Amino acid sequence: MNTVVSKWDDTDGELTLEAVKSLHTPSYKYRITFNKHSSKSPKLDECSRKGLVYVLKGRISFHFEYEVIHLKAGDICTIPEGSHQCEIGEEGVENVRVWELPEFFWKSQPGYERET
Repeated sequence: MNTVVSKWDDTDGELTLEAVKSLHTPSYKYRITFNKHSSKSPKLDECSRKGLVYVLKGRISFHFEYEVIHLKAGDICTIPEGSHQCEIGEEGVENVRVWELPEFFWKSQPGYERET
């Protein structure tokens, strides 16, 4: 895996949950989750779908079988699907995770008919 890490463009304003939500529309097509972890729980085991991670504050590392991805405030990265371990930085971390929902799911959501 060669994961690309990009930076939030500050000319778009501050990186916030609201800013991330505004990029992923219509909202019924996405699962958007805000996460806040302190350094008191420095390692977390996870299994997730492929999706974007936006780091609002702090640092986090994702440990996969063949790659470690280090992210800090302002970083954006696509995390691959699968099991991994997260290591939280000393200052804790706040991040937003975004997954595109399967079509069969979002077609049943309120608002879908309005935009077709």
